[in-house]
Amino acid sequence: MLTVLAAAAAFMVPVTGGGRHAQAAPGRLGTVAFPAAGVSTGIDGFSPILYTETGAQAGLKAWFIAHHGYASPTTAKITCIAVATATVCPDKNGSKSFPLPLNTSAVNLDTNQAGDIATSEVPQFAMDPSQPKVYYPAVTTTAKAGFPNGSIGVGCVNLQTQANCAYTPLLGLTNSAGQSNVNGLTGFTVLGTQLYGTATNGKEVCYDMSNHQACAGQPYTTNSPPSGDKAGLGPTDHYGSTATVNGKIYITSKAPAGTTTTSHAPAISCFDPGPFAPCTGWSTPKTFTDPNVDWALAVFPRYNTAVTQTGVCAVAGNQTTQAPVLACYDISGNSVTPPAGMAALFPTGGTGSVVFQPMFVGSNGTYRIYFPFYTEGGTNKGSTLCYNWTAQAPCTGFTNPATHPSVNGGDTHDYGYAYDSTTACLYGGGDRKYVFGLNPLTGATGC
Repeated sequence: MLTVLAAAAAFMVPVTGGGRHAQAAPGRLGTVAFPAAGVSTGIDGFSPILYTETGAQAGLKAWFIAHHGYASPTTAKITCIAVATATVCPDKNGSKSFPLPLNTSAVNLDTNQAGDIATSEVPQFAMDPSQPKVYYPAVTTTAKAGFPNGSIGVGCVNLQTQANCAYTPLLGLTNSAGQSNVNGLTGFTVLGTQLYGTATNGKEVCYDMSNHQACAGQPYTTNSPPSGDKAGLGPTDHYGSTATVNGKIYITSKAPAGTTTTSHAPAISCFDPGPFAPCTGWSTPKTFTDPNVDWALAVFPRYNTAVTQTGVCAVAGNQTTQAPVLACYDISGNSVTPPAGMAALFPTGGTGSVVFQPMFVGSNGTYRIYFPFYTEGGTNKGSTLCYNWTAQAPCTGFTNPATHPSVNGGDTHDYGYAYDSTTACLYGGGDRKYVFGLNPLTGATGC
């Protein structure tokens, strides 16, 4: 039976803070028999967004929003899977079929209006605490008042009514040779009622869920190095992620060759939203020194055995057959030894390793973190890694790495997970367009 520790973060789906934190009442494995073969979603979707719908079509739904800022905005971007039946959700506003495009206008998802919005490389989402709405990082070339050349901002979908909410622009797209441009943004991390994301030029954007407006004074200046900010590329991706740790915003950033005005290794920076300045001890971003590391797409809180946040860790993939590189720092910015056994979780042998944002689940008096993992070279086609913060060791009884052989022949390319307490199941997704269930205690596919 799964429970969550009182010290765990508040409920956010799938969130931020360095991963998705699940807080819920005890659940029982097997409440819903989700098929071991998974279900085709039809889109290159990121982490599942779980929502229990009410009314005539009541039940748990797994929503997926496609990623990449460069994807054509007119293509399908969102889909819905009914967990109890393992089928695509019906269109409650008409007779169309998921997946469907997304829009900046407040229209139903099944509108005949062409889609005009895209998302980020690592779209981290957040649920509105008072409404059945999910917010996602968005980039659009559609003109809005004050933003004639397009913008980055907050996209919104009402999961109960299957409708787009009004899009909120936060920062205008730019395209000027020789300067750092706004071409896209990271995903969002949550601090109180506010969403924070980082633009390709390193500026911090902010949206307040309490009044559905841009935060006063945003965008804020950070020392996060740019990513994907070159002129002529937009809209495009920011290659990094964000996390909230002890009230501070941590940001990873990579400068892919030919896409960034200032070349740099994958870096970790910290923004303090109190004084709107770099965090104490973080006046200079921390960088990975291994010349073979690639995207640093996972950044998350570091915990001690009492499940208290003591710092931050980040993982950078490796272009060689070596394992991804794990780096950890305390709150003051000092490099510290990674948690015992965590670095050894990441497999070697496959080129182009990728680790996206992890998620956290309280389990049987412990606090666990689950990493999605795959290698672009094809050696590891998708798997889950589990670490126990309470024991400061890899999860006992969990197969590390846990592959998913019954889902698309094991080719899943895991991007992220979400946890549901009622079914006591992890639901995963990736760019192979499948949603699948995972036993959080053993790693076995299916729930």
